[in-house]
Amino acid sequence: MGLDPGVFTVFLQGGAKGSATVDHLIEGLLAAQVPLQIILATGSNQAMAARYANVERLRVLPFTEIIAPAMMAADVIAGKAGASFITEAFMLEKPFLVTALIPGQETPSLQFIERYNLGWVTLETTAQQELLAKLASNPEIMAEKVSSIQAYKAWNREANHAILPLIERLLL
Repeated sequence: MGLDPGVFTVFLQGGAKGSATVDHLIEGLLAAQVPLQIILATGSNQAMAARYANVERLRVLPFTEIIAPAMMAADVIAGKAGASFITEAFMLEKPFLVTALIPGQETPSLQFIERYNLGWVTLETTAQQELLAKLASNPEIMAEKVSSIQAYKAWNREANHAILPLIERLLL
C-alpha cells in the first residue's frame, strides 16, 4: 500500500455511506503534528474514495472481500462498533477504537471492549484525535492493549475447549 512500516498506522472505517465525523477525524489527524498514516476503508463510497485519493499519509481502500491484510498493516483499528468488524480486529490482535455506534444494537460491544480492556470508546471527534495522537507517541499503551487482547483470546480458547466436556457430562 506504499505505507511506511515504521510509522503509526490507523485503519479507519469510512463506510459505504460515509460520515461527516470521519471527515473531521481525518482532517484533524492529518493536520496534527503527529507522525501517523491512515488506511481509509471507503467501501463502495466512490465520492469518499475520490476525495481522499491523493492525500499524503492516507491510503484509500475501496470495497474488498479480503480486508484482513489491510487491517493487519495498522496499529489500531477505528470505526463503528459492528460486532464482525470488532471481532476481526481482535482476531488480528489489534486494539479497537469505537468512533460511532448504533445505540441499543451495538451498545453491548462498548461494554465488551471496556470490560476486557481491548480498546477505547471515544465518540467525540476531538477526543478521538487526542487519543490517536497519544497512541502514536506512546507504544507502551498499545502494547498493554495487545497484551489484554492476547489474554482474552487465550481465556476464550480455554473456555471453548471446556464446552464439549461440559455438554457430554450434562447428557450422561
